[in-house]
Amino acid sequence: MKKSLLAFAFLILSAAVGAGQEAPSRVTLAPRAQLPESAVTHRSITVVTVPADTEAAVEMLSGLHTRFSHVDDPVEARLLKPVYVGGRVALPYGTLIEGHVTRVQPAGRMHHPAEMAFRFDTISLPDGQRAPISAVLFAMGNSKLQNAHIDNEGDLKGSRVFSFKKIVGGIAAAGSFATIRAAVAGVATLAYSLPASGAAFFGYELLAPRGSEVHVPPETQFRIRLNYPLTVQVRG
Repeated sequence: MKKSLLAFAFLILSAAVGAGQEAPSRVTLAPRAQLPESAVTHRSITVVTVPADTEAAVEMLSGLHTRFSHVDDPVEARLLKPVYVGGRVALPYGTLIEGHVTRVQPAGRMHHPAEMAFRFDTISLPDGQRAPISAVLFAMGNSKLQNAHIDNEGDLKGSRVFSFKKIVGGIAAAGSFATIRAAVAGVATLAYSLPASGAAFFGYELLAPRGSEVHVPPETQFRIRLNYPLTVQVRG
């Protein structure tokens, strides 16, 4: 009888313990999420060639002056408008164009104007592309330089400054100086000869002053022209 009771109690206890334990849950891995086809962006790369003689509007970032600039000084400008090739933007706005000064000649006597030349040799696109180029100044942009123009070679040249008032003023000053020198020397006969030599001396200093310098401040606008084709990669 006791054995039967013990067996019955053991069965009840086993059932209670089994009921208190939870069956292990099954872990189901969800399939990998996939983006819809419309959310996937495919960007192709196209090689575009900007032909030679293409013109572009640029704004100077560097300041130049024929009295202070030197050969090999860096020059930098940026595109003011994008350049299109076949309906695509080959060179976007803000593209940097770098170069260097190739020649500087300050203004000289006899109204000889100053001259300056610089060439662009590297282009940097906003996406990080860099490529060699060959570009020169072609024309002035919206801004105008005082007493300067661009010649057929793409060089900047100052203008000759020559006025009738300077001639008259120089002759008068030269004659006065010669007369004073004759009076101080106490030789009356020299009063006739010195004006000529004095005029020659002061004529060089007063009648033939230096020509105009070339000053290119930052934000000066030019139009440049490519000498050779330029190949770039266009995305999209």
